[in-house]
Amino acid sequence: MNNRHFVFLSALIVVSFFALVRVKIYGQDLQTNIQKMELQRVNLKSELQAMRAEWAYLSRNERLVELNQNYLKLSKISSKQIMSLDEKKASESAMQPTTNVEWRFKSRQNILKVKH
Repeated sequence: MNNRHFVFLSALIVVSFFALVRVKIYGQDLQTNIQKMELQRVNLKSELQAMRAEWAYLSRNERLVELNQNYLKLSKISSKQIMSLDEKKASESAMQPTTNVEWRFKSRQNILKVKH
C-alpha cells in the first residue's frame, strides 16, 4: 500500500513540475509579447507624430496658395456662379437627350436600347 502511494505521489509531483514549467514558459512568452507590442506602440506613435508634422507642413496656407497659383489657377467664387435649385433643375432638363436610352441587363451583358 505504501509503495502505491509513493508511486502515485511521485507521478503527481512529476506532472505538477512539468505543468509548473509549462505555465512559467507561457507566462514568459506573454511577457515577451507584451514588450514587443509596447515597442511597436511606441514606434507607431512616433510615426504618427512625424506624419502629423508632415501634414501640418504640407497643408500650410501659404503653400496651398502657391500650389493653386502654379497648377490649378482657381479663383474665388463669384455671385454669378451661384444659382438656386430651381434654376439648376431647369438647366438640367434643358440638357436632356432627345432620345430615350434604356439599359437592360441580360446574361451578364449590358445591352443598350434606344427608343425612338
